[in-house]
Amino acid sequence: MNVALSSLLAVMVCGQPAARHQTANFVVLAETPEVAKMVADSAETHRADLAKLWHGKKLPAWSTPCRIEVTITMGRPRAFTDLSYAKGKVVAHKIEMKGALDELLKGPLPHELTHVLLGHHFGAQAPRWADEGAAILSEDESQAVQQRKTFAEILTAEKHFPLRPFLAMRDYPDDMRCLYAQGHSVSRFLVSAKDRPTFLAFVSKGLKDGWDEAVREHYGYKDIEHLEKAWLDSLKTQRDTSVRPVRLALAA
Repeated sequence: MNVALSSLLAVMVCGQPAARHQTANFVVLAETPEVAKMVADSAETHRADLAKLWHGKKLPAWSTPCRIEVTITMGRPRAFTDLSYAKGKVVAHKIEMKGALDELLKGPLPHELTHVLLGHHFGAQAPRWADEGAAILSEDESQAVQQRKTFAEILTAEKHFPLRPFLAMRDYPDDMRCLYAQGHSVSRFLVSAKDRPTFLAFVSKGLKDGWDEAVREHYGYKDIEHLEKAWLDSLKTQRDTSVRPVRLALAA
């Protein structure tokens, strides 16, 4: 066995990436060159699509490529984003993903890239509800369906967060299940009411001038409580519609 092959196998045995592929905005480390390139190309495509969705425009290339470490496994997909900030800017960004490749590309990758895009947009950590809610909106529809089902259960049990403290929440709470499901529900309601750029403007305004002011300026509600009522009423309407019996037309 030659030295190069021996070194490569040693790296792979240790579970560390053995291949590297770089594009304009990403440096991907994976077990094979093929996987590294596939993830990098997919990341560039997702970045362009997400920029158009959330910002309505093409974004300039990042000054420092985002590092993505990929480990292909048979287990449940897992992913994590690490962002570092200084003087209102992202100075380092890294994504780690583990799971089946096809699942990573359609779910965790756009999810984590949304965290990165929001980090660059705000220049600081976004409120966790908005960060996770927006990220789930960027995934495929199966994740959205699961989150809606989860939040319906939470509402039935009356264990959701009141909206006023929820909007102001900056850190992860103990009830992560509710944070994700409610964050998705609130984000989905706000995006549906206007669009994604308005949602980002709302969050920026809330962080700067308070959430009541942000609600009035961007969505026309008197305050958070009026927004909360409209949001919960919309969910009740959806539930009522979903269980309404189908009326069949009878032949004359």
